[in-house]
Amino acid sequence: MSVSIQERTEAFQAAATKQPGCTPYDNHRPVFIRKRSAGQSLSSLLKQFPTYRDAPELMSSHLDKGWLLIDDKRPRLNQPLVAGNIVKLVIPNMVEPPIATGLVVHYEDDHILVVSKPAPLPVHPCGRFNRNSVVIITRTAWPDIRIKPVHRLDANTTGLLVFAKTAQAAGFLINEFTAQRVKKVYMARVHGTPDVSRTSIDMPIQQAPSIGGTREIHTQGRAARTDFELCKTLKDGTALLCVRPHTGRTNQIRLHLQNAGLPIVGDVAYGHQPEVHHGLTQPSLRLYLHAHQLTFRHPEHRTTMDFESPIPDDFTACIRPR
Repeated sequence: MSVSIQERTEAFQAAATKQPGCTPYDNHRPVFIRKRSAGQSLSSLLKQFPTYRDAPELMSSHLDKGWLLIDDKRPRLNQPLVAGNIVKLVIPNMVEPPIATGLVVHYEDDHILVVSKPAPLPVHPCGRFNRNSVVIITRTAWPDIRIKPVHRLDANTTGLLVFAKTAQAAGFLINEFTAQRVKKVYMARVHGTPDVSRTSIDMPIQQAPSIGGTREIHTQGRAARTDFELCKTLKDGTALLCVRPHTGRTNQIRLHLQNAGLPIVGDVAYGHQPEVHHGLTQPSLRLYLHAHQLTFRHPEHRTTMDFESPIPDDFTACIRPR
């Protein structure tokens, strides 16, 4: 490896500072329909995209312009989707939200790369983000490699990520995450204070997302367990928790803490609006959830690798009431 981790960090931050998704452009987006999405109509699918959720009247005009296709054919809005369909849509004059740029590279060798990401910054193109994502920005910042995500963090979650640099490393790490052999520790700032200093939350989570993209606790869902320990109570009615997920379900920590009556500060999807809980003012794109520690086996020599990302300063700073 001829590039230092400092050079990697600086190259990413330079590319991200240009905010490539903030210049208007036509986003050509293919959507592959899987079994869990089959059966719904095209219009139902489109309502999951902010462009059409906020302005559903655009569906018909975009259909007439040929900006909506199913398997390269012009469809009907009420046409049911079938597994295997490829929906192609053009989102014209797309402008993505700005992102944080302070990604830091902690470690790199010929097989893996470990970083700590800021927020808001999505890993993959998704929702309102496309060019403003780690995967796309690294193609400009690091043209000598092509990173392969093996797990993910929400756009508004900060902290540690490991990427594979080869197909073999990706396959090994994905299997390690799937087999729950990777140890993860998060720090979360939550509304309220738990009744006990430590406990375990064991609630199954539905596999398929709701229309809004969130998950729900469901008796027929997949098993999910999260342990948490109280680290510190804060004067504004919030608390700092050390959280250890034993499974890796989507939004698991956020959903489990919400159901325990301890929603994460800044969580719009699974939390409280700032004006109705403790009178706190919250940054609109700041989720107080941080991937603090990550432990996994190296895909080549199987040595245990331990990484830690410092807890952000604002996790214990006072949030002033209005």
